[in-house]
Amino acid sequence: MGLTPHAALLPSDTSAAASVRNTVSRPTTAGYVLSSPADVSELLNNIPLLGLRSRGSVSVRVPAMGASTQLRWERRLTLWLNACGCQTGALLFLSSLVWRVFVVLHDPPQTWGNGVANVGWVFGAAVIGKVSGLAIARVLLVLDLKRLSGHMATRSAVPSEVQL
Repeated sequence: MGLTPHAALLPSDTSAAASVRNTVSRPTTAGYVLSSPADVSELLNNIPLLGLRSRGSVSVRVPAMGASTQLRWERRLTLWLNACGCQTGALLFLSSLVWRVFVVLHDPPQTWGNGVANVGWVFGAAVIGKVSGLAIARVLLVLDLKRLSGHMATRSAVPSEVQL
């Protein structure tokens, strides 16, 4: 597998590597560059658990880590970073819509108040699904970042044969 577009952002000498680490909390056009446990902890300190999705990417650059392992970490972390909860919200929206239609068809005497309550159930379920999907994605992002930081600190890399 080839290098990702983030490779152009990385300096070739070690003196400039510190400047890349100092900018990890602010996403660049390419996203976050993680090359040490300090980068990971800085990213952990700057990601809100509930908030708008970051729309960035994560680039893992650890020299002792194989290219395929770096790519797996990048894909996994970018997935959790960009998660917005839309799939969970849509799933709960559709399931509650089917449930409320079933209730209305089996309990015919409906009033305007019942209709508004049914619509409230459906949209309330969608909001709950979106918020819970976003919260779960942020928790998984934090757990994976801590796991990556631990691997960077103890072995300076994850062995290529370890599955994520």
